[in-house]
Amino acid sequence: MRMRENVIWMDGNKVDYFYMRSREKLVEILSKYLKRKSLILDIGAGYCHYSQYLSEHGFHVVALDINKTRLRTNSFKGLKVVADAARMPFPDNSFDSAICIEVIEHLERENYKIPFIII
Repeated sequence: MRMRENVIWMDGNKVDYFYMRSREKLVEILSKYLKRKSLILDIGAGYCHYSQYLSEHGFHVVALDINKTRLRTNSFKGLKVVADAARMPFPDNSFDSAICIEVIEHLERENYKIPFIII
């Protein structure tokens, strides 16, 4: 692994340093408040990068995304659910925690009634 600017090269692949640190920080924060093997819902999981990383660090993860192709195109072995985040097929209190990372920019404001902050 070598670093140049904000990019890490791992096994010949270019990986953003801040992305790598965000995964590490996520595990650090969740480990403070949750036991390993806790059940976490990854809302808007996409290609399951965070789901996979959390799973590798001892958490049980359910990956949820509206895009079936993205959920299928990855190596995550946990449960994958195709559903809209606004209409999740789970009863209340089904999970110990939930994460929703890099999702807001994909939501249509009219459908979700959330304010967008533009900086």
